[in-house]
Amino acid sequence: MPRLRPSLLWKASQISPDLARLLPVCRDIPSALNELRWIRDHVQSLPAPETGRYHDRRHRHILVRHLCMRRGLGEPLQYLLGTQPFGDLDILCRPGVLIPRPETEAYTIHLADQIRSGVLPALGSPHDVINRGGLRILDICTGTGCIPLLLGSRLARRGLVSEVRGVDISPRALRLARDNTAHNGELLRNCEAQFQKLDVFAVEDAHTASSLAEDGSWDVVTCNPPYISEAGFARDTTRSVRNFEPRNANVPEERDLGGLYGTVRPEDVFYARVLDMCREQLRPRVVFFEVGDLEQAKRVAGMALRDHAQVEIWRDLPDVMPDSDDGFASISIDGVTVAVKGSGHGRGVLIQYHGGNGR
Repeated sequence: MPRLRPSLLWKASQISPDLARLLPVCRDIPSALNELRWIRDHVQSLPAPETGRYHDRRHRHILVRHLCMRRGLGEPLQYLLGTQPFGDLDILCRPGVLIPRPETEAYTIHLADQIRSGVLPALGSPHDVINRGGLRILDICTGTGCIPLLLGSRLARRGLVSEVRGVDISPRALRLARDNTAHNGELLRNCEAQFQKLDVFAVEDAHTASSLAEDGSWDVVTCNPPYISEAGFARDTTRSVRNFEPRNANVPEERDLGGLYGTVRPEDVFYARVLDMCREQLRPRVVFFEVGDLEQAKRVAGMALRDHAQVEIWRDLPDVMPDSDDGFASISIDGVTVAVKGSGHGRGVLIQYHGGNGR
């Protein structure tokens, strides 16, 4: 990363010393001004019991300076402010749990819109969904719970969902997801939301996929798993991600799987495992995976095509018409034409099992 020009630092310091503290991470004055405004608004909004000795004006200024210093060292703004907007939800964010991204928000909203519009043949029309009692939605590697909670919020208004459930191996993530359910309770009043522990790779304990299957079949499975390679994590992620966000939420941990997925790249192992769970136990009608780029999307699509599923690849903005920079609208994978929709980088794979994946 290039060094900041002394003239830029001087200009920022003339506006506010706190602004200059934000420049190392913001890199330009307009971005730093936005973040400074958000930090000041956050401190101003804190009630006296939370600010303690920072409740008077002078001590609030000290707290702003302290937060700006932490942010300048790369700590994510969402951890400092404690929240991140996600659709119409306000998602609580805490260290140790991955921060929701705008791209995740975009495809979650688009998936909800597709369901509400009745354009996913595997699910049928909204009338069909309601007659079946509403959708049961399962989110694997749920983190903050942002994906199932936003789907639940947007679909419950139409009576299209009966239950959303998120699973994760991290107790810290599960606590946060439950707190997010309570924090956004008014928007989720017509939707049952639950969160429970699940080790995706466990075989012989209580927290396995079999325990989920005992509750009946799932209509929709979503999953934003760890999907970055070791090299990609070191090369392509920002310092903020490497130093402050949980590594195991980005990079799959090495596991002794007995050669079960020996032909799969290490960064793709969660996709292979979740697809096995869907095939053998969960039997959903629709699956959606977040991926890191178009090449990974192709590999995941190839896995799904072996089950004779209908597959689409979604870019960062799936509801935006592609422009000339986005290139092709379809690709061939193993001799099958797969639609590529939206604008931006490859971000997700939508899989539909007509007939309910063996139901």
